[in-house]
Amino acid sequence: MPAILDTTTPSAVPVYPGANLAPIEPLEAKAGIKLEPTKSTLVETVKALYDNCINLDEEPRREIINIGKMVANLTTGKLLLLRHPLDQRYTFVKRDTRFNDHKTVGGLFQYYRTKLNAEWLGSRPARDPICPSDDDRIEEFISAVKVVQDHYDRTLYDDRYETQESHSAQEYGTWITRYRWDEDRGDIVLELLPFPACAFDLRYRPEESPYFIYQQKCATNRLSKMVGYALPSDGNEADDTSAYGLRIIEEIARQGGGVSGEGQFRLSGDADSDRKETIVTEFWLAPEMYCDVELNERTKTVSGETLPAGTMMAEAFPDGLVAIGIDSMNTVLAIYPENKQDHIVSGVYHLQSFSGVGKGISDAIDVKKEMDDLHSQAMAYIKTRGTPAFGYNQDLISEETARNIGKPRKNIPISFKNAPEGVTNINQAIGPIQPMQPASGVFEYGKQLEN
Repeated sequence: MPAILDTTTPSAVPVYPGANLAPIEPLEAKAGIKLEPTKSTLVETVKALYDNCINLDEEPRREIINIGKMVANLTTGKLLLLRHPLDQRYTFVKRDTRFNDHKTVGGLFQYYRTKLNAEWLGSRPARDPICPSDDDRIEEFISAVKVVQDHYDRTLYDDRYETQESHSAQEYGTWITRYRWDEDRGDIVLELLPFPACAFDLRYRPEESPYFIYQQKCATNRLSKMVGYALPSDGNEADDTSAYGLRIIEEIARQGGGVSGEGQFRLSGDADSDRKETIVTEFWLAPEMYCDVELNERTKTVSGETLPAGTMMAEAFPDGLVAIGIDSMNTVLAIYPENKQDHIVSGVYHLQSFSGVGKGISDAIDVKKEMDDLHSQAMAYIKTRGTPAFGYNQDLISEETARNIGKPRKNIPISFKNAPEGVTNINQAIGPIQPMQPASGVFEYGKQLEN
């Protein structure tokens, strides 16, 4: 039998799907098993890439998050939107403070949002598996697949999820969904990731970006029990740039009322930093981000496998990786060889050019601001010119007597002793001033803005 020449080059290290390839030595050192933590090229590379990626697109990402915060607050009718007189940026003010001349047009923004939600829920697409051929066996197989697909359509894509998806699309122009296997439930779980808690290259969709960062908070006690040693809470450190989105989420959730309550003291909401929580970061990387990195030392991992010295990271993680860490990735708890495209899917609403994100309904903010200003001007005019005022002869009656005329069941003594010649009736001494109506253009422009 002739020999067969194999021209393929075997991988220097086997791939371990689902294995935690995070170096075990730094974690043991932090737990007190060793005195000094051992340096790891893998951990240092992940940390360096995280520090670089978290600061990319910081300003545009903050702008998108702030616009989403405005839309969220306007939708709930909590606050009134005005332009700051100094820097011309938008700011929120409480309705019944010293800005009591400014009123918000109630219900219109909420009605628009409710209408979009109804249209969103009413436009569920039909999901059918693709049949690659007309073979009878293939069609029978597709029918079985359809049963499974219909099951997950009912259990995952329910009204609650799609309503949250609609809100994310309206506020941030993007919704990001993550699919994962939940060991506790023993089934697939569908999660809508809050956009402020995510960071990625805004030129790409999240699943196509070279990196993707997702942050969430976990109870410090629970996390300490998992890692085996005491962890400090994030506290005020959660106010730094890396956790800006998490702070905005807390502010929106803890905004308070716009008419009374906490809203008058914390106009931008409140982020409580004393909840004994720790920020857990998921950091997804594509292979091109670390393809030139070589591990200089032999690395023993949490799962028990060993990465030999000289291993290229692209060989150990050929399809990408996800690193899970705390303390701004200074402590890496886990590294898995996973591709984010297998877990993350996103959508865009009102796409921005050459971008992976959308605009949502941010254009409606300017319209709402104009409607509020127009409404405030019209109401102020009606109060001062439109409501009939009364004029009275001050030589004949006093101001107090004139005020009592409008009160029911009030007996008012009136003397015509000092009345001018010919004045013999009270109607000649006091009478309403002719009211005036606002210009018709005010109502025409208001109708145009409403449309």
